[in-house]
Amino acid sequence: MWIVLGIAVAFAVLYVAQRRTELFLLSVRGGRVLLVRGRCPGPLFHDLSDAITRQKIQRASVAAVRTPQGGRLSISGIDDFAAQRLRNIFQTYPISNFMLQESEQKRTWTQLLGIVWVSWLLESLLGGRREI
Repeated sequence: MWIVLGIAVAFAVLYVAQRRTELFLLSVRGGRVLLVRGRCPGPLFHDLSDAITRQKIQRASVAAVRTPQGGRLSISGIDDFAAQRLRNIFQTYPISNFMLQESEQKRTWTQLLGIVWVSWLLESLLGGRREI
């Protein structure tokens, strides 16, 4: 019992430590980009969204983390060519922009609560229906 509790606490500490260095997390579903967590300057968000749309990426996750050298993108669900394109776009924005600017996008209640998966679920359930 105590071992399981200790492992759970260790994972919680690691999770919180990782979130402290995270600048933002973008989720791509069905070709649409959604800011899940953090702050992403508007021009960067639009440039990344444009690149994702042009590459016709349907499902992916893009996370930016702060490192001692600056910033780094962690990307999953994208091929190497598209991932490098996103990294090149990200490198054109100084890390100081993330600390000073508020996000220009309106945040939904699911983003504020950290349960964005509800948005994707509702969209998939309601988006497929069409009234005639």
